[in-house]
Order: sequence, then C-alpha cells, then structure tokens
Amino acid sequence: MTTAGMILQDDFAAIAARAAGVLNNSQAVLRLPQVSRDAVFGQVQSSLGALHDIDVRDALLGAWDASRTLNEAARRSLATNAPEPVHLDGYAIPIDYEPELDVLVDGQAIATVHFRLRITLELFNFDGVVQRGRLVQLSSEAFTVTAVLTAEGQTVAHRSVRLDLRYELPVLPDGIPLTRAASRP
Repeated sequence: MTTAGMILQDDFAAIAARAAGVLNNSQAVLRLPQVSRDAVFGQVQSSLGALHDIDVRDALLGAWDASRTLNEAARRSLATNAPEPVHLDGYAIPIDYEPELDVLVDGQAIATVHFRLRITLELFNFDGVVQRGRLVQLSSEAFTVTAVLTAEGQTVAHRSVRLDLRYELPVLPDGIPLTRAASRP
C-alpha cells in the first residue's frame, strides 16, 4: 500500500532538513551551541519517521465516514436489506495529522515544533454498490492524493499523485464496513 512517504517521494532527511531550517530560526535554537543544534535536528528527523508510514488506505477508510452519500446508502441498505447503487461525481476530503515534537536538550524542553501532514483525497465519478451497510463493489479506478507537510506553518514538502483505488482499497469478499452496525461480524 502507498504511504505518505511514498507520495512525497522525497528523502525524509531532506524534508527533515527543511523542517530543521524552519526550527533554526527559533530563538531558543539559535542560542544553542552547534552540537546541541545537531541533536535538535536529529530529533526532528526521527520524529518524521512516523508521518512517513501513514497509509493511504487508512486515510480512505477515514474519508468514507465523512461521506453523507455513502452513509445514507449504507443505512438504506441495512433498512431495506437490498443493494444500493452509489454515485459521486466528485468527492474531496482533507485529513490532517498534527503531531507535535517537544525538543529536548539535556532533558529540558526548549521548544515545541508543530507539524501538520494534510492528505487530501479526490475521487471523481465514483460508482459503487452498498449492501448490508458495506461497500461491496466499486468501479472507480484512479484518484488523486495530495500530501502537504508543514512545520510551524511553513510548507516543507508538497506533492500530488494519481493512484489506483482498486489497489489502495481492495474490496474484500464481505465488503468494507460503512457503518458501525456493518462492522460487527
């Protein structure tokens, strides 16, 4: 599956260097000796590893919860016990991950770095079938994912890619649950 790191396609060391550059303007960091600054930049780089591993599939599953059309089709399919066709001309949802990094020098917090990874999913001409509250069929193929990473409000990485929805979110034989009732075995 595709991760945020794969979308950004940058060496995360280069992204961390840009993030560290943002942090380097911090008065707290500027007052540190170079060896301590290097340790701070190492903390920034290691903290980005978790963002690298955020999976597009998880973001897609979160996006389904925000779709009124899919939720209504799921509820109707549960109420009528019949398949519900679904069509979305376009659907875009941003999902934000907002970790903070407390920068420590000799065990003392000297600064907090605020990151935001925004993954925006855009699907067009999405067709599917919902049955028993589960997405059991989808015919859309390509969708666009944009990943933007900011540190302290400054963009340090940005990229958009087209991905294959059937690869990123394969429909299992019993479907993808769209409601809590459909999640139960």
